[in-house]
Amino acid sequence: MIDTLVPNRRPGNGQSMLSAPPRSSETPATVDPAATAARHARGEVCKSESTNVSAPRVSVLMAVYNGAHKVARSVQSILDQHFEDLELIVVNDGSTDATAETLGGFDDPRLRVVNQTHRGLTASLNVAYALARGALLARQDAGDVSTPDRLARQVALLDAQPRVGLVSTWAVMCLPDGRPFLTERRPTENAAIQERLTVENCVFGAAAVFRRAAIEAVGPYRESFRYAQDYDLHLRIAEAFELANIPEVLYECEAPLDAGISLANVAEQEVYARVAREQAIRRRAGDAVSNDDELAALCRDRIARLPEAERRRCQVRSLDRWARSLWAHGFRGPSLALFARCLQRTAAHPSAWAATARSVGGFACLLARRKFHHLDGQTS
Repeated sequence: MIDTLVPNRRPGNGQSMLSAPPRSSETPATVDPAATAARHARGEVCKSESTNVSAPRVSVLMAVYNGAHKVARSVQSILDQHFEDLELIVVNDGSTDATAETLGGFDDPRLRVVNQTHRGLTASLNVAYALARGALLARQDAGDVSTPDRLARQVALLDAQPRVGLVSTWAVMCLPDGRPFLTERRPTENAAIQERLTVENCVFGAAAVFRRAAIEAVGPYRESFRYAQDYDLHLRIAEAFELANIPEVLYECEAPLDAGISLANVAEQEVYARVAREQAIRRRAGDAVSNDDELAALCRDRIARLPEAERRRCQVRSLDRWARSLWAHGFRGPSLALFARCLQRTAAHPSAWAATARSVGGFACLLARRKFHHLDGQTS
């Protein structure tokens, strides 16, 4: 349940529980995705996108859990957007750190904060969606930064291309200290996106802007997806609307290089992504699982049957991919640290050392091996 919905005032001033303000439209009981897409193709504006002076044009959705050290820069990057007709809804998902105090320190009427008990990312995003009033819905992850012109560019594209129901951008990946090292370039045209989407998620979900009509047509994030919820949503929207990626870096995020948290669930993330692809194929054949409980049970069963060796292989693949990318872009120290973590998980296999040597050279492999033995000593 929502514990409190508070406006952007500092804590301790007698805030009371507020009801959600009216949206620009009510969600229809039934929506035909094909008909909705056809109306947009003809340039017709649906009810949910009609002008409403009391509602902002864009609602930005953000969820945060124990992000006091990073959420302020994310919030500020949205409040500093050149496109100002927006609201930012931040769901504080049961944080136990100073997140609530950090959010309470902002003084901007466009910021709305929801404090709730911990429910997870997918449910939190749906809480924000239920409160959103805008005809366009944007995502922003806590800790990430949008360039000042991000929303203006995305809104302009949606205005110019009525067939497009979802637009994202390229993004730059950064080290924990903020240094950029990799630009994530994705296909930009609908045909290329649609083709690649059946293989992998080629739409950067945290930088996406959706039409409300697209969400109304296919439904919001499915809470049966603990991970890959954005991939599942993109696949469903792609069946009724065109997709686009703006070929410019308008979003900045920290690469998931943490050897603990980001690796712990990488195998589960792959399972959910695989289920999302399978369900898309089955939907197009008229045979998809539509019940959320059944879908959640399917995912849980797949995860429960994952062998430990497969979990470890997924972790190693993730470490190796990021280590190679860092090495290729000249970040030798962080790369060797990740290679050492990779070797720590495959130490029983001599082939791992040979693969590392081929990737980074013999001398660097010796350095990685020294780091490995140091880490091994710490964990033994």
